[in-house]
Amino acid sequence: KYILKLDEKEEPDIEMDNLTQGNILHRILERVYRTAKDKGMLPFKGGNKESELLLKKAKLVFEDIEKNGFIGNKGIWEIKKSQIMAVLNRFYKNELEKHNTEFTPEYFEIKFGKGEDIPLLNIILSNKEIIHIKGKIDRIDSAPGALRIIDYKTGSAPEPDEIGKVYFQI
Repeated sequence: KYILKLDEKEEPDIEMDNLTQGNILHRILERVYRTAKDKGMLPFKGGNKESELLLKKAKLVFEDIEKNGFIGNKGIWEIKKSQIMAVLNRFYKNELEKHNTEFTPEYFEIKFGKGEDIPLLNIILSNKEIIHIKGKIDRIDSAPGALRIIDYKTGSAPEPDEIGKVYFQI
């Protein structure tokens, strides 16, 4: 490398990274919830049509990625798809068990900030300095007189005493 002054050849990845896998989960969930809302299936109640919708949307996203995206090693991709389906099934089961059915998912993948339909969130500090925040909300659920903001995470679940604390992603 140093004598001939050649760039070192990068080894290609054989599998997708965790960020890509998380983005796939987000895409599937967005499509599931948008379709379920359009068909009047929300909130979920545990029917076969819901499970079928989840499977159908996952297969469509997988097919799109196989056609247009990076899947890496095909054997590892098949394992990743199984893992993604397992996460989706656990998520769906958790939705049925843990979430109050008085809340209905209403909005999905809402972007806010400069150049978006929803303006920047402006926070005025005690010294009058303004902090501008932009981002994306995975899902907003509504109930009479209340809203619930859902942020999908593919990492481990927080401990009960950690729920409600503020964490910043950088």
